[in-house]
Amino acid sequence: MTSSKGSTTSTSKFTDHAAVLLKHHYRNSPFRHYDDAVSPLLDDVNTKGFERVKGLIHKTFPQCDIFKIHRVNAPAMYGMYLLHKEEIRLANGGNDVKEKVLYHVTSESNAVESLISGLDWRRTQRSRFGSGVSFSNDADYCNYYANKSTNKVGMRVIIVSTVLMNDTYRTKSLNKENTLFIPPGTADTTVSPNGHVFVKYYDFESYPLFFVYYRWTPEILNKSKFFIIKTNYTLQRLLQEEQILCEQVADLHIAESSSVQKRRPIAKKKRILQQQRRAAAKAKAEAVSAALLPRRRRKAIRQRQQRNCRAAARAEAEPETAEAQAEAEAEAAEAKAEADAEAEAQTEAEAAALLKCHRQYDIKQRRQRLRRAASKAEAESEAAEAADLLRRQRRYDSKQRRQRLSRAAAKAEVTM
Repeated sequence: MTSSKGSTTSTSKFTDHAAVLLKHHYRNSPFRHYDDAVSPLLDDVNTKGFERVKGLIHKTFPQCDIFKIHRVNAPAMYGMYLLHKEEIRLANGGNDVKEKVLYHVTSESNAVESLISGLDWRRTQRSRFGSGVSFSNDADYCNYYANKSTNKVGMRVIIVSTVLMNDTYRTKSLNKENTLFIPPGTADTTVSPNGHVFVKYYDFESYPLFFVYYRWTPEILNKSKFFIIKTNYTLQRLLQEEQILCEQVADLHIAESSSVQKRRPIAKKKRILQQQRRAAAKAKAEAVSAALLPRRRRKAIRQRQQRNCRAAARAEAEPETAEAQAEAEAEAAEAKAEADAEAEAQTEAEAAALLKCHRQYDIKQRRQRLRRAASKAEAESEAAEAADLLRRQRRYDSKQRRQRLSRAAAKAEVTM
């Protein structure tokens, strides 16, 4: 066979046999471009194949700017993939092995290097769902959470792979401590709680079908649906912080109003003390002047003063009582009005925040339903494509058998 640069390399019988199987795999496929068994490692797809792969990517990643698609022709890797598939089938008692079409985003250099020995799990820097090679059924998810080292060049590669699925283990929560290295029991695949991530732990359990080259810019992340979901969570956190700040400001206003109410009795006591001091000074001056008058006159004047004082005290007590009562009622009414206004403002703020939360929750639920519907539609589409490919393969096998029987019959007639 030839390499991607066109140079001829020696191959084993195993690789040659795998090349024949790979040729049969693509014989009735719209992605086929070369009819011979010897083809480049990476070759261009035809126009129909380009549009079909592009449509497949745009189902989950509509803003992807695709400018080139290559079909992978790696017979040695495909042979190892088929060998592993056959081992799993025999271990399962001859039952068919489930295969899924998944995506993996990386740089062009890593993608080309993976054609030699497959994707290397040792390059994994994050192991939230297991220390293996991560795939996803959502191309937008792969692009959004791809390794940041692939951001250096304005181009990325989506590896469209067929992946073997035997025994899966679904994680219950996000593994922030990165403690999950391999799945428990006999599971060979780890699935994330949201169902977007599939982690594989063994070599040659996946085969790259296509390399999809697209232009990468930071603006693509801002348009991602996963960026919008994260923004909603941030908005909820900001609303909670804003509500806490509003409550703190309300507490400060209440404290200030209570301190004003505490200062009012103190001012009233000061006024009463000043009035008492003035009354004592006046009484002292009158006593000094009265000491100079005769005794009878002093007695009469004292009695008159006592009567006047009692009358003045009664007259003064009534207005003070009414004034104090009116002032207390006014203060109580003012405090009640302030409390009602604060309670109404707080109720409106809580209602607005609750309405925002309900709207965001409804939007989130609607998006989840849409994603589930899209996943279901994608699964049905994949099943239909698989059934179509199986029917084509069976028709081809039946046609080959009929041709062999015809040739055998013709040969027998010639012999007779």
